[in-house]
Amino acid sequence: MEEQIYNFFLIADKGFLHTIGLYIHTISGTDAEKYQYLQSKVAEDLPNCKKYPLDKSIKSVINGKEIEGVISIETANTHGGFMLNKLFEKIYVEVNASNSPLYVST
Repeated sequence: MEEQIYNFFLIADKGFLHTIGLYIHTISGTDAEKYQYLQSKVAEDLPNCKKYPLDKSIKSVINGKEIEGVISIETANTHGGFMLNKLFEKIYVEVNASNSPLYVST
């Protein structure tokens, strides 16, 4: 059965994530085949992905200044990737993703 699968790209500068890139594929196969497919497409998908700047409500303190729309990669990866999944949720809604989307993040 064909399904949409998602290649996410964490776009950062100096350790701070500011944009999430996304490229969507629709393919069939086993989950293992789909993961392998997404991983094989990373170099091709990155320059062609749709870019989503982080919401301005996300803020980080950098060099004593509060900056909107950025989060440290360290913070984003806390709690087993829970924060990353929260960042992806808004995008999932926009692209009408299924309840349990298959994805790879780079």
